[in-house]
Amino acid sequence: MNKGPAGRAIGGRTATLASQNLFGATARASWSNSRQKFAFAALTVAIAIAVAFLARFLTAPRTLVFATGPENSVEYGFARRLQAATAQNRRVRIDVRPLESLAAAATWFSQARADLMIARSDTKIPGRARAVAILDHSLLLIAAPRSAKVKSIAALKGKRLAIIGDDARDSALVRDVLAFYGFPPSAPIEERHAAEWPHLFEANGPGAVFYIVRKSKIATDIFWPDRAQKPNFDLIDADGSKALAARMRGVDAETIDAGLIVASPKIPDDDLETISVEDILLCHSRLPEAVATELAVAVFENKDLLGEPGRYATAIEPPSTDKDATVLAHPGVAEYVDDDTKTFLDRYSDMIYIGMSVASVVGSVFLGLYSTVTRAPPKRAGQLTDAVLSLGDRATQAQTFDEIAALETELNQTVAAVLAGVRDGTVANDGFGAFRLAFDVAREALALRKDAVLAQLSEAKDRPNA
Repeated sequence: MNKGPAGRAIGGRTATLASQNLFGATARASWSNSRQKFAFAALTVAIAIAVAFLARFLTAPRTLVFATGPENSVEYGFARRLQAATAQNRRVRIDVRPLESLAAAATWFSQARADLMIARSDTKIPGRARAVAILDHSLLLIAAPRSAKVKSIAALKGKRLAIIGDDARDSALVRDVLAFYGFPPSAPIEERHAAEWPHLFEANGPGAVFYIVRKSKIATDIFWPDRAQKPNFDLIDADGSKALAARMRGVDAETIDAGLIVASPKIPDDDLETISVEDILLCHSRLPEAVATELAVAVFENKDLLGEPGRYATAIEPPSTDKDATVLAHPGVAEYVDDDTKTFLDRYSDMIYIGMSVASVVGSVFLGLYSTVTRAPPKRAGQLTDAVLSLGDRATQAQTFDEIAALETELNQTVAAVLAGVRDGTVANDGFGAFRLAFDVAREALALRKDAVLAQLSEAKDRPNA
């Protein structure tokens, strides 16, 4: 049963409204997709910026706090020279903090308020400390008047003893040595100064003098300034030095070569067995490997500038990288010592690989979400077929050229909207063939109706007036 004019008009308006709603939904979908694309682009930029900041953090200069003793101490002087040597370093800078004592520096280090400190191997090493370099060795010298002809430490029992040094660590070490040889803990020990050394072995002087002296200072003239005379003292061999070293933590057995202290007259006159302790530059174990490696480079490549001739750190050595070392070397320092320094890619390759894998997974998840969930799908061109066919049906009812022109405009707008949607992806090609066929039908209907209206007007003009 054919629809009447009113029914066709209502159907046409319904189809037109449906097409308008469809185009409105398409526009909203396009806006939603554009916003999502912008959001994903912004997220990509944010991730790139975060990666750039991370790379900058990993390669930016690191300022290390160096806690030392007072400003007149050798440790403070070394720290200041290291600070100057690293002033232009691209990875490591030094901030020197002088404190009232080395004990205070150790406290700062233990509380993680300082990254670097210098400790002697025979003292308590703070937890989580790792070795960077051996700055100096302190040797135990035991001297007695040549006239006394003392040959061993055991022979010193009952004699007046003296120690040169103003460091409590030296006194503690000497008392531990004496205890090993059976001396009572209450044995009196006089404290004397290094400048007195040549005069301590004269008449009425001590029966023996203990002097813990750094290797950097051992070749100075304090031991025997008058080279024209024979020395009035003999250095005593620390018999059992290996047993001492095995028993005492942080103590090593060492040989003093003949003539090491004074070449002529030769002091000692023969190789001498003794013990030594080390001054160790320490850093925190939490220090990144790359920073520790750069610190080691700064120390060992500038060691000629870091020492203080005749006083401290003139023969800086790398730490032991063995697992049984008194203080374990920092892994970054061990890389440098063992000539196994890693490049940036070598050091962070695992992190980069994991990051790329995670980024790939996250990117795939986001792409899947956008493709199947969050992205508004494009409308099918075939969904507009009814609207175009309805427009052609309405064309058959047009009575004037104005009505036909309005329908042509509507048809052209519909086609333009479909083509724009196909171009920007909001309208899919599905059903485009049916839409094109419907368009051809509607255009043909408009053309036929235009011819019919034109024929009617011609007939009306040629008809004689009644």
